[in-house]
Amino acid sequence: MAQQATQPSAAAGTHGGLGKRHLQVLLLFLAIATAYGIRINLSVALVSMTNKERVDGYEVHPWGQDTRGTILSSFFWGYTVMQVPGSMLVQRFGPRRFLLAAMSGSSLLAILTPYLVSLGGFAVLITIRVCQGLLSGLVFPSSHNMLGRWTPPLERPRFTSMVYGGMSMGTVAAMGGAGLLCGSSLGWPSAFYVPGVVGLLWCVLWFFLSADTPRQCKGISPEELAYIEQSLGSSAVSSKGAARVPWKDILTSPPALSLIAVHCGQNFGHWMLLTEMPNFMKSELHFDIKKDGLLSAVPYISLWLATFAVGWAAQRFNERRLVPLTVSRKLFNSLAHWGSGSMLLLLAIVSPGPWGAVAMLTVAVTLESCVFAGFYVSHMDLSPNFGGALMGLSNGCGSVMGILAPLIVGLIVNEKTEQDVVESWSRVFILTACIYFAGNLVYVLLCKAEVQPWNEPRQPAQSDEKQGDSTHDATRQQREGP
Repeated sequence: MAQQATQPSAAAGTHGGLGKRHLQVLLLFLAIATAYGIRINLSVALVSMTNKERVDGYEVHPWGQDTRGTILSSFFWGYTVMQVPGSMLVQRFGPRRFLLAAMSGSSLLAILTPYLVSLGGFAVLITIRVCQGLLSGLVFPSSHNMLGRWTPPLERPRFTSMVYGGMSMGTVAAMGGAGLLCGSSLGWPSAFYVPGVVGLLWCVLWFFLSADTPRQCKGISPEELAYIEQSLGSSAVSSKGAARVPWKDILTSPPALSLIAVHCGQNFGHWMLLTEMPNFMKSELHFDIKKDGLLSAVPYISLWLATFAVGWAAQRFNERRLVPLTVSRKLFNSLAHWGSGSMLLLLAIVSPGPWGAVAMLTVAVTLESCVFAGFYVSHMDLSPNFGGALMGLSNGCGSVMGILAPLIVGLIVNEKTEQDVVESWSRVFILTACIYFAGNLVYVLLCKAEVQPWNEPRQPAQSDEKQGDSTHDATRQQREGP
């Protein structure tokens, strides 16, 4: 029978003040921010790398639009492939070592990128990006697995918002920082060196300060350890990490399948806005992105700030228990997806002018922050033990939308006249709004904030041993007789 996932026992109490779980959350936030900085910096650096008008002495690569598009999408080739296998590795061997390997490998590749590209050109750059995608495919499953092991249920919305607020922070840093570095005397290679060095520094902190589980953490207080373990109750994650992921149960579970649907909707909208907003501002709003580069980052600055407010508000809302946790998750997620979808529909229908359009886009992006108190928490609600694997599955499916979104927009926005461009962007926003609405509808109808029966680990080694003992006993009885 399913358990309510986010109602700790009275004995769990509360643990005031800062503890080791807060340190793990801070490290995860920095990991996500750095990983996103390494992921997105190429979008800005590529403009400088291919700019024939530069006179700073650094190498210019004469790559056409098709080649640049292939380079930008190549990250997702590896990223999508690694989601499910990565989640299985994390589940079996623990998240700490894989997050360390992912960040150190991606950081080293970032530092080596300028030199390697000078030797092999775009083919080498594509290879590097695929490898970075493979490594980065371990980041989300590892982070989600860590959150499932470390966060008491009532604190999950706040901690999840804080950790995944790193996506917005990394986006803002990459958009603004990479542009400044490319325009400096250090040139475009510095846009790879800086995030790479930052990533290696993070690896040092992670190596010395992180732990797979609270019980394995050195220096954790007995009070905090008891608070975390009692809050998680019977759903607490085993430190052995050898349990087999129940894929058959997951793939036939309506709540789990709803996470795939809502994650696909989230990723289509997120990557459509992130990758195409500069193009929209240039082609329809006629902004000069070179002079107003920060303008495209404004919605993500707002999103980053909103994640902290949403996390705090969600925790207070849940602590008062005004509604069941299932209802709370769906309310916040509906505010995110149906709110953002409504803004995009409004933008498609009316003509708000350039600054009105920027305001609507900012609201649409900012409302995304509510997903961190919505479906982003649901993986751990359904299965604290296999939340990382479930995140790998849904994020892997959602990553396909990150590949499709720019391609679909390119097919729609291909007209040349001014009126055709306006109508094309309206169709893009209406399509995105419909996908937002559909994905969240599936989530609202099917998902629950309850621990599922398949959350209980099945230890294959123990099962085989018991079966072997039973067979041995039966054989001995047959030989000895009654």
